[in-house]
Amino acid sequence: MERTPAYFYSSDIAKRIKQMNDKIKLLILLKDPIEVCGSLYAMWKAYNFTDRHLGKTFEEHLTIKKDTGEVKINTTSHMIKLATYVHHIEKWLAVFAREQILFLDGTSFDKQPQKELQKIERFLGVENFFTEKQFIFNSTKGKYCYTPNGKNMQCMNSKKGREHPPISDAILVKLKEYFKKYDLELEKMTGERFSWFV
Repeated sequence: MERTPAYFYSSDIAKRIKQMNDKIKLLILLKDPIEVCGSLYAMWKAYNFTDRHLGKTFEEHLTIKKDTGEVKINTTSHMIKLATYVHHIEKWLAVFAREQILFLDGTSFDKQPQKELQKIERFLGVENFFTEKQFIFNSTKGKYCYTPNGKNMQCMNSKKGREHPPISDAILVKLKEYFKKYDLELEKMTGERFSWFV
């Protein structure tokens, strides 16, 4: 098994994976796109990717101000492009059959990890292993941690779970309106209703 979000965005990776194994089963975990934007910005700042954040605030990255003074979502923003999932998923579905891909809700994974993991078990056709008792909520991280034997808690490392940048209510409304346009298309592509749909 191999995992990386970078594969999802690459235009030729799907074809290369199919050449390697055309019977492969794929897992694609999606989170609320607004959360993903915040996570990307926090990561760029943490690693000082100045070519990405260019000294701009989070909101300055996500929006453009027109000559009229109207603020609109910047559809050329790298964060917005990465979080507009339908553009990437259609490339994967052009290469792989729908039944080869399991789409998972990252927000649901955060809240009830065992349920999402049990979906994976069924999809892969493996014996059930994960139970609710194996997960304990870590209030410091705000996430569930894996405890295979009730001890030895395994949590995300210190580089994960960074605090996201603040965002105003006005920009939040604009982001929700922007991504909502793609919700129906995303549902048709994946057959899933994700938790951030309204």
